Amino acid sequence: MFPYDPTLLAAVTATPESIDEVIQTMRVIDETCINRDGLKWFNGLYLQVTQAVQSRIASGGFSDPQSLAGLDVQFARLYFGALASSLSGQAAPECWQVLFNSRSQTLIARIQFALAGVNAHINHDLAQAIVTCQATATIPQHGTIQRLYGA
Repeated sequence: MFPYDPTLLAAVTATPESIDEVIQTMRVIDETCINRDGLKWFNGLYLQVTQAVQSRIASGGFSDPQSLAGLDVQFARLYFGALASSLSGQAAPECWQVLFNSRSQTLIARIQFALAGVNAHINHDLAQAIVTCQATATIPQHGTIQRLYGA
């Protein structure tokens, strides 16, 4: 779709292990995408949110920063995985295809691209991230802070 898609694919193929690595990948996407690429606008919004989460973790703003960081990383992996699937010609979740298939349509407002990505990411990926975190030994116990946000 765009001549730089192989660069994006290479960036999202690596599996991030930390919020720093998530941010690094998002910065590559942001710096690679041109302004006419709708992906840039969702990614830019998501980058800002991730940086805010990282800042709040660093300042002690969460009572269980390790669990929240794990959820954040797992959540981002799902976005990167959907993008990698789409860029490599494989089936990505249909909710993501709305954004990925229309990336080059300049008549769509930037906010619409951002909101399409937010919708796919929250409504599809968040539930999977929570289940995956639970499957990897972060099971919230009744009465704990993790129970409040599902990680």
